[in-house]
Amino acid sequence: MAWYSLLILSTIPVFFYLYLYIPIEIEPPEIDKDGFFGMGDSIKDDETIDPFTIKFITQVKEMTRFAFGSIEKFEEDSFERRIASNLAKFNWDQHAHFINSFSHYTTEIEGLSIHFVHISLDYDKKVNRIPILLLPSSFSSFWNFFKLFPILSNPSRHGFEFGLKDPLVFDVIIPSYPMTLFSHPSLHNSIDKVSVSRILNKLMTKRLSYSKYFVYGDGGIGSEIASIISTVFPSDISGLIIHDPIMSMEGIKRQLQLYLLPSDSIQTQIDHCVSFPPPLNDLTFTTTLKYLIERWRDSSQSIDLDREVTLDEITTSFSLFILTKSLESHINLLTAPIPSSILEATTFVPTFVISSRNNKCHIPRSLLNHKFLNLTRYDEISRGGILFSLSKSTEIAQKIFSFVEVC
Repeated sequence: MAWYSLLILSTIPVFFYLYLYIPIEIEPPEIDKDGFFGMGDSIKDDETIDPFTIKFITQVKEMTRFAFGSIEKFEEDSFERRIASNLAKFNWDQHAHFINSFSHYTTEIEGLSIHFVHISLDYDKKVNRIPILLLPSSFSSFWNFFKLFPILSNPSRHGFEFGLKDPLVFDVIIPSYPMTLFSHPSLHNSIDKVSVSRILNKLMTKRLSYSKYFVYGDGGIGSEIASIISTVFPSDISGLIIHDPIMSMEGIKRQLQLYLLPSDSIQTQIDHCVSFPPPLNDLTFTTTLKYLIERWRDSSQSIDLDREVTLDEITTSFSLFILTKSLESHINLLTAPIPSSILEATTFVPTFVISSRNNKCHIPRSLLNHKFLNLTRYDEISRGGILFSLSKSTEIAQKIFSFVEVC
């Protein structure tokens, strides 16, 4: 009898390990296949893809006037003052010409005009052309990828050769989220992140007719949307690359037992990671500039942002939100909750996580394994944040190519 009891006791650690360490597969819920967020009654979308040109006239004059008038409101030698001074003399017409060289388009999806950049180059030689959807982080835009997509779409021009057999190049698609920049805000119903994910998947599979594609989420809302797309539409996704993923309390309930920590201590850490940005109560030029710089500094844990990027690059990031007057609606999208059934669902597609050690909600691989069940690669980098793609474009491109080559 003693040996029988001993045998039972010896199996307890095995069952304990299986319970805590073996991920549980949780299927995502069924979501609505369609929605309508336009004005008036639901009608069929105009599926035409139209070229789009960014034009600002009155808005630029107004921004320049506000910038000039706000210079003295900032402390001497402050970064905010340098941005305002740069904006006061910024040659936006010349800069808009450069931005418009990116191949901009719009199309209507679920009643909304969706803006996107689409880079697809013609090649004389045989190449392995792969579509990739680049999703900007919170408080950023397609501009954050302007140094990345030339490498992805034309690597040989930048001194890179990728591909195990034929040269590997990317068709690059970068959308503006609904309610942000040049994509229309919702006029009929409030829009959530699951609906945004469905709209962007329709952009890739319906409008652009890609059967499968890779998706890269650049932290913040980019990581959230990329994760939702890969979880809800796995048959459309070749692979997921995600920078600084966000995990909610609902997404890691089992990990509370995994680390045997009190739930309230982990809850506090998670709340700190996924806490929504503070509201922007005053939409003046001065407060908006301070607000965005605080968000960029907070994400990168850096006071000296000009060590990360150039003054003109950060000025452009700020200008796009000011000129489109879309920061408030962008914040509304950031604060839209995600259903717990989506957060708890596991992701099965091949996944590559790029995790920043300086990120205040750095998540170890042991936790991520329970969300991303096919986590094939996990790289830690020293610094990340919202400006990561602007400051480390070559590093990101190399990581993306190396992951896609073996998928």
